[in-house]
Amino acid sequence: YVSTGRTLTFKLLFGAIVPIVIIIVASELFRRVLLSVSNKLISVAVFIIGISSEAMIAGGFLGFTTAYSLMDFIGISLFPAVTANLLFNYTSRRYGMRPAVAYRLAVTLPAYLIPIESALSHAIAALALLVMPLFLLAFIDALYEKRKRLAREPKSKLRFVFPSVMLVIAALFIMLISCQFRFGLLVIGSSSMETELHKGDAIIYEKHEEEDSVQLGSVAVFIGEQDERVVHRIIDAYPIDGKTVYITKGDANEIPDRGYITEEDVIGTVRFKIPYVGYPTLWLHDIFAK
Repeated sequence: YVSTGRTLTFKLLFGAIVPIVIIIVASELFRRVLLSVSNKLISVAVFIIGISSEAMIAGGFLGFTTAYSLMDFIGISLFPAVTANLLFNYTSRRYGMRPAVAYRLAVTLPAYLIPIESALSHAIAALALLVMPLFLLAFIDALYEKRKRLAREPKSKLRFVFPSVMLVIAALFIMLISCQFRFGLLVIGSSSMETELHKGDAIIYEKHEEEDSVQLGSVAVFIGEQDERVVHRIIDAYPIDGKTVYITKGDANEIPDRGYITEEDVIGTVRFKIPYVGYPTLWLHDIFAK
């Protein structure tokens, strides 16, 4: 956790907190009134409107200039909005608007009232917001729908296996792309490392720690001249002013990279690759780059 330096002031209270509370209460009242009408079309419309409003507030629909901004919006704003509105529609129809209001206030207001915030990446926070409504739905179903469940034929415990496996896979994927843990994931965007790495391959790299040594001949992930992440091989090393510097080169390139890198520039070392799975990311990148 890190300190935000935020304090509760009159301006923050009436300029942000009070309007947010009013919007949440009004929108859930609107949801409750519409869902009281037994009409599937209206229920679907409420669900779509709820997703759109949540996603727009969180990330916005406009301003997508790169594939990365689109993927950020989908993963960080849109997917959590889908699961949240599943929870809101379910609880509003069965138990009224209060559970949805309480949940939204509990998720939204701490950012304004508590002077500390999590230092985790946006991807990890989005995963928590994605999973939490699903967990609450399962908890509510188990707690309050017990009588109905007893009247039915017992279901196989295997029904939980597939969702659990998918949840674990999603968590691992988020951990990799967030690069906040020991291993990270990147997509190769050029042919400079042919034939070792091909364009469209996804590579898993292990993060470089201070106590680790940079090995000659290893394929490293490092920060390039324009602050981009580069995946090239370490081909040479020599000292300058008491510090070791490294020369890098793409296997398919005829000459080494311009200049040199230091150990502080090294992000990690490539451990293995997953062929071709990164092509969808490259296609999106090409679409938005044009």
